[in-house]
Amino acid sequence: VVTKRQGGGTLIESRPIFSKDAKYIYVNCGWGLRAFSVKTGECIKMYDASKYGSVLDSLLFKNQPSAFTSNGYFISWEVKSGKIANKCRIANSEFTPKNVYLIPSSSSDHFDLCVTLLKGSSNKVIIRFFNPLTGKRVQHPLNETKLCRGDIKHNLSFGGQDGKSIIAVISSEGLNIYSLSKKESMLRLVASRGRSWTCVRCHPTQEIVAVGDSTGRVVVYTNPLGPGAGNRIAQAVYHWHTLPCQDIAFSAAGSSMYTGGGENVLVKWNLENPSVRYFLPRLPADIVHINVSSDNELVAVATLDNAIQVVEPPIRLKCVLQQLAWGVLPTPFSTLFPSGLVFEPRTRTLILNGRPGHLQFYSPLSETVLFNVDVTLQNYMSQERSKVIINTEVTHSAITSDGAWLATIETRDDSEVALEIRLKLWQFVNTKKSFILNSSIELPHDGKVCSIVFQPCSKNVSTNEDINLDYILATTGRDKKFRLWSPQDLNSIYRSGVSWVCENTCYYRGLNCGPASFSEDGSLIAVGFGPSLTVWDVDSVQLKETLTIGSEDIKLIAFGMKECFHLLVSATEDMLYVWNLLTLGLSWKVPVKTTILTADPCSNYMAAFTADNKLYVFSPLSTDPVYESKEVCSRNTTIISATFMPRERAFLEGPHWLQNSLLYYIDSNQELICFESEEESGEVSMLKLAHDSDPGTLFSALLASERAADTKNIQTDNKPLHFGVLGAAAVTQLLQAPAHTMPPVSLLCSSLLQSLILSKHTYEKDAKTNKKYITSEEDVEEEKSNSESDFEEEQQQNNSRTLSTTCMMNIGSSNESLNTEQVVPANTSKCSDDNAGRDISEIFDSIDNNDGLFEIVE
Repeated sequence: VVTKRQGGGTLIESRPIFSKDAKYIYVNCGWGLRAFSVKTGECIKMYDASKYGSVLDSLLFKNQPSAFTSNGYFISWEVKSGKIANKCRIANSEFTPKNVYLIPSSSSDHFDLCVTLLKGSSNKVIIRFFNPLTGKRVQHPLNETKLCRGDIKHNLSFGGQDGKSIIAVISSEGLNIYSLSKKESMLRLVASRGRSWTCVRCHPTQEIVAVGDSTGRVVVYTNPLGPGAGNRIAQAVYHWHTLPCQDIAFSAAGSSMYTGGGENVLVKWNLENPSVRYFLPRLPADIVHINVSSDNELVAVATLDNAIQVVEPPIRLKCVLQQLAWGVLPTPFSTLFPSGLVFEPRTRTLILNGRPGHLQFYSPLSETVLFNVDVTLQNYMSQERSKVIINTEVTHSAITSDGAWLATIETRDDSEVALEIRLKLWQFVNTKKSFILNSSIELPHDGKVCSIVFQPCSKNVSTNEDINLDYILATTGRDKKFRLWSPQDLNSIYRSGVSWVCENTCYYRGLNCGPASFSEDGSLIAVGFGPSLTVWDVDSVQLKETLTIGSEDIKLIAFGMKECFHLLVSATEDMLYVWNLLTLGLSWKVPVKTTILTADPCSNYMAAFTADNKLYVFSPLSTDPVYESKEVCSRNTTIISATFMPRERAFLEGPHWLQNSLLYYIDSNQELICFESEEESGEVSMLKLAHDSDPGTLFSALLASERAADTKNIQTDNKPLHFGVLGAAAVTQLLQAPAHTMPPVSLLCSSLLQSLILSKHTYEKDAKTNKKYITSEEDVEEEKSNSESDFEEEQQQNNSRTLSTTCMMNIGSSNESLNTEQVVPANTSKCSDDNAGRDISEIFDSIDNNDGLFEIVE
């Protein structure tokens, strides 16, 4: 069993880098670099540097994506092939590298690596210069320059004119500005009282330095090292931000300046007139990095939710580069992903917290967010300088087995005003392909909600043709009660449908109410009240049994599945118990500090994560675990949530507990990890990186269509030829399309099946004009038999020669591309071929296995 990262890696560890032509953005993702297409926003290339340590910074060296790792390696890759073009290691035995910059060499036309190094565990930071090709140290007047405050990301920048280049560094004494050629020419600028410098950026073509401070000001110094600058330096103050300025960027021409901070607003300044400014408001999170392309056309803005917003002129959003959205914490004590991981059966995604007040539906297979649901329907409030603003957050979520209903709990508690809690029920509307708010209930409990869980129902995906009322939702709260909710027909003149109401409220001896769990058939519900484990009948809402041992409160509950349906697992702070509901006795117990307990819905196995980052996969029937991992993640990392995700098809080659489901967990580093077998990890992934296609000009498209027409006419003058794999064009186009832009599969089925069926085109050749025409139905069989006999005679004549066989398909079928814009409605045509009744997944397998869909011809 091995672990595999399925998303959540950082995209904002360092500034995003544009390629020279601004068609791609290179992003530091920790283990390497990712190349994203600016046009489509998709990842088109990955450059792996995991063998050489974690990536600290990303650069563009000789127009090649480059990275600097924690082990001191500087690596450059070829853009198209992804092969390493250059690799060297700097000598840093006594220092730990932190950041790297490419700076013009003071002695030649080449660039040097300016590396910031941290000595041991101290706060002493120095800079040294190295050759990027050899890794050897180079002589530079600024070698061994001391810095401080290594927590500042943008504490060094260079710029200026050729021959008058400068370097600006934020140190413990203030802002130090050096000449690139001599260390003696230095200026030190100290921030005003009560302020501190937060970031610095030098102008690309002029001797101008812009520095941001903790009060949101941006101070621009002009010609700081010029003659007479020591007496009085020309400066201008650009002040709009109220929170500390996080990053500054100049346009390539140098006439504009971009700034950003915690207000979630990108500000574009005119350097000559500070009163002229433009804004891009309502970004999803705080701005941490800003970079501008060399052609002045695009701006990359990295936000704290692990996304990169690509902005085009004048100042509007072009696309967003993002995979798994990170949680944004208002305080260090807030909880990441409080709603946990929930499997959604309809789209086979994982539901978890996204941007504040939202739930994201993340597909681990494609590593993309299919869509988001705005649960709170509230604007995000940014922080204030002297006060922490608490936004409403989604704290719990649950979904029915058929994906028809989604339940959410949103909470806001700032300890100053009354507690805000809302239970919302969302119905999936098949016609709109989205969740629509059905019911909103204020204060479902007199206090915070502890857990919510749906009663298991049919696992067949609901079509919403008729609304089923056989749903039950259980909620537990700190008011020492649990409630059962169900939908009822709505008899109102304002709208029709159903609404959710509370059917029953139960409590037990005034004890605190904790977790809850339904049995596999939904007939029983187990609720923890303090140290007592109570079992209730759902239909009659009567207490059946009470199981108590010890005095510790119950933290986790899970019913057994399949052959373990009669077993109930509970966990306290220090113990794990397994109860037998048939004998009402304790089957076994084990001392373990369980923090997460999840059951596989497709087998009898469960997974228990402990406080010391251990994993035990076990069956309630036995005390011996079937799998055990002593260290799931590093010591400084904790597991936040975990869940089993059922497979579409069973994988019989791996361990038995991984044959029907995959185990996913997300940790405090906001990375989504999956457990899979070694046999499965060795297989080549069927998912390919997105192709970067250039649409070209209108003239080239016209020229291409004319040439294609000529080619078609030439082919129709000869015998029909067969090339390629049947339906390959349609299948490839189907897999390449982004999932969130595709129509429902039901609409694609007819077109896809037609492309997989051999066309019965017959032709009648005119002896005089030598052209072919499609005949009437009465002449089809005669022409078909004649063509078959001619083909057999030709085969007999070529038996003595070496035959080369190839898989071929009818050109008429291969030219039928799948057009997602003009969708053929479902049930408008019926296929007479045997493939019409087959499942799409079976047809895909047939294509891979050459199962009766290929024609072998000479």
